[in-house]
Amino acid sequence: MRTLTILTAVFALAACSNDKRDADKAADKLAKHAGEHAKSKTDFEAKKTVRIDGLRAAQSVYAAQPGMITTFAEAFPLADRSEVDAKLNTLKMRLDEAGLLIQGLPTVQPADFKDRDDAASKAMDRLEDASKDAWKAVKDAKYIERSS
Repeated sequence: MRTLTILTAVFALAACSNDKRDADKAADKLAKHAGEHAKSKTDFEAKKTVRIDGLRAAQSVYAAQPGMITTFAEAFPLADRSEVDAKLNTLKMRLDEAGLLIQGLPTVQPADFKDRDDAASKAMDRLEDASKDAWKAVKDAKYIERSS
């Protein structure tokens, strides 16, 4: 009976030893994956920041345009401002839309970033189109002739 107890203890120790080695391997593997995950997360955050900064920079260039268009239209009086004003309103709405989408990007999780970034890109495309339309309205407008 004593021999059986000793053999059971030996097998139990061997099993514990195997369990410890397995646990050590699993811990090593987990640490490796955690390190890779941390690096991936850091890389994602860095790339996300660059993307958001680029979108903000582009949006800020467009943000200056309503003022420029208004100044231009006032410097060279238009016979009818209704078309220019309509295009300016659309441009301002597109600026707000893009701004809100960009503003929300910093808190987006990796799983949702692509969809939200795509939405921001589409908003920027609409903003670009609105800007072109506003400048075209200014270009095509009839101006009041000034007498000298």
